[in-house]
Amino acid sequence: GYIDQDALASSLYSKYNVQDANLVVSFAKAASLEATGFVPKAVREMVDTLRAEIETSKEAEGRLRGKQEGLTSASAEPDESDKHMVAVDEVSPSPAPQAQEEGTRIDEDEYSIVSHSLIQKAGDAIEAAESTSELFSKPGSQALAVPSHASMLLRTHLTATHHQLSSTLVTTHARLLKLEKRCESDRLLQGQLSEAREKGLADARKLFENLTKWVDSLAEALDLGVPTLAKEEEEEDPDAGTRGIELLGKDQEGGEGDLGPYDDAETKSFYTDTPDLLTTLPATLLGMTPDEVEKKKADNERKYGGQGDADDSVAEEAAPEIDESSAQAFEEADDDSGSRAEVNKDEEKDSADDDEENKDAPHYKLQVFLEQELPEIHNRSQVDALAEKFCSNHATSKTARKRLSRTLFLVPRVRLDLLPYYSRLAAIMDRVFSDISVPLVQELEAQFHGQTRWKKQQNLEGRLKTARFLGELTKFRVAPPIVVMRSLRRCLDDFTGYNIDVACCLLESCGRYLYRSPHTRSRMSSLLDTMMRIKKAKNLDERAISLINSAMYLVNPPRTTARKEAKVLPPMEAYLKDLFMVRLSPESKMVSLASKQVQRLPWSDPAQECGQLVIKYMLKACRKGRYKAVGAVAAVAEKLKRAKPEISVRLTDAVLEELQWALEHPNVRDQQRTIVYARLLGEMLRVGLIPASLAFEELYKFIDLGHEIPLALRESSENYSAEAEDAAASGSMPKPKFMAAGGDISQPIAEDEEMGEDGDGEGAGLHDEDEQSAGPEKPAVVAVSK
Repeated sequence: GYIDQDALASSLYSKYNVQDANLVVSFAKAASLEATGFVPKAVREMVDTLRAEIETSKEAEGRLRGKQEGLTSASAEPDESDKHMVAVDEVSPSPAPQAQEEGTRIDEDEYSIVSHSLIQKAGDAIEAAESTSELFSKPGSQALAVPSHASMLLRTHLTATHHQLSSTLVTTHARLLKLEKRCESDRLLQGQLSEAREKGLADARKLFENLTKWVDSLAEALDLGVPTLAKEEEEEDPDAGTRGIELLGKDQEGGEGDLGPYDDAETKSFYTDTPDLLTTLPATLLGMTPDEVEKKKADNERKYGGQGDADDSVAEEAAPEIDESSAQAFEEADDDSGSRAEVNKDEEKDSADDDEENKDAPHYKLQVFLEQELPEIHNRSQVDALAEKFCSNHATSKTARKRLSRTLFLVPRVRLDLLPYYSRLAAIMDRVFSDISVPLVQELEAQFHGQTRWKKQQNLEGRLKTARFLGELTKFRVAPPIVVMRSLRRCLDDFTGYNIDVACCLLESCGRYLYRSPHTRSRMSSLLDTMMRIKKAKNLDERAISLINSAMYLVNPPRTTARKEAKVLPPMEAYLKDLFMVRLSPESKMVSLASKQVQRLPWSDPAQECGQLVIKYMLKACRKGRYKAVGAVAAVAEKLKRAKPEISVRLTDAVLEELQWALEHPNVRDQQRTIVYARLLGEMLRVGLIPASLAFEELYKFIDLGHEIPLALRESSENYSAEAEDAAASGSMPKPKFMAAGGDISQPIAEDEEMGEDGDGEGAGLHDEDEQSAGPEKPAVVAVSK
């Protein structure tokens, strides 16, 4: 019976394993129709194409026939008069272009028409192809070259093979994208890929190409679909990953959008705008062929170009740890550096004596270049000129290039000012020759790790020089970023002593550059977090803590809040602010000027609110202005008392309101403000703006605050004052009721009761005798404040 091919194939997909894809593809191409009944995709596409052409020809023939019939019927209609036709032609000549357009359409339709004989042949071919396809694809067909069950089995195997190869193609494509992305990241960090990584990448690309070819061939032979391959995410540039890393990002807003990891335009120009000697100098002068020049330009475009993107993540394998043997080699290299320098100096001295007579010798010119001209550079133009001079005179000599690399390495440890210019020279030469900067970076890294292995606390200047030199080379993209990160990790492993100074020096030289570069930001952030955790865990001294904090703030400064925009005041308000808070002084001349200027304001316009604005800036001048402005404000208000009485009233009311608010809502923050208003009230009393009773009333408020008088005592005091005034007229003094024994006040005082209790006993009799001997005394007059 009939077997469900799709179900059978689906059950076999998970178990299927293709051993020889070429054999399966060859079989599918040769015997797919006769053995399995699969019609090739080319046959189906050709049948569809023939049908489309036939339909197009028929439609064009129909349109052409309709247009010809329309033209024939229009020409057959009789005209009423020739004059009328002439007039119509003269008035409306527009149908001519329309007729031309119609003629063009007729010509196009004529070209689309196919002859009936060709249409007949195409129809026969379509019928033959369909009949043949139906004959072979019908289940249990006798036209197949193999039995029915064998044909079904072959169809299942071919379909499962196509499915398996398609799945493998999709998986391989995804892995290849990740591998290319990772290799690009490693290349940016390490400068180059290892041979094993390059071989693995080449093998992966070759496998992807073979899978693509096999899947396309099977899809063509079996008339099946081709899988859709996913594109890399966030891929905006079609050339992404094929050129150097993008350092000058343009996605920022403002004028600093093209600075990238650099702080300003001058710094960016110094580290990125280097002369291209491959273009300015002829190839023969550099000792290179045109093909070598083009190859070097391509390498420079890949390493220093600015249109590629890089992955932010850094593989852990990109930072391999230095093993003990490598560290020992670094230490030996560092120990032998001094002896090698002395030997080189002796050799140079002997050769200089030999060439002293001939100053035109190349060796003598090179010696002058290295010993006299290089240490005297102090700007970028000199560096560019010396680089061009070296390439013009000594570039063809491999020994000269080696001596230049060695001279750059042996820069004095006290000449830190030469490091940026030496690094720029190395960057310029690296774009022409690869045997100058590469040995320089290797020797510096060996020296750094050799000095780190040496545990004695000495030679700090040499270590700082090496660290700063590596940082400068990193900013010029001569040294791979992994070199500095590996050095920083080495210092963090033993974060004590001079390692703290060296780590901070690395961060100060190139930490901000690496932190702001997209391809090293994540790893740099991890190293900074590690440093901060070590600082918190260890009990470091104040000097080390200050060094770490300074380096951290230099790499990743804290975010600053946006500056508050200055408020734009109206003209009159801005003038009053300047008059009272800047120009006003206690001098009589300035007080008179301020009062006259206030009187000239547009007081007749109620919308201007002149009085409110004047009081606002008078009070503001007292609070935020100079100390002597308080008396000057009171003097100005006194000058305006007669001309503008509104000023004195508003000012008095505002001051009393502020003082009352301060009494009801006491706050430490408002103490100085309250003192200023109290002093202003006193100055107003001095110049005669307020009466003395008002000032004393405010003074009583200050004194009585928190010491309120009972209501009964206040009423008795008021009654006594009235009686005292009446008795003064008659000449007798009444006894206050609140002082008498049977007075209106019956509430005892707690302190008196305690004193009475303490006086009971031995002292009671003495007290009674004293009272009897003294007799009744006249009570004293008590004054109670209001």
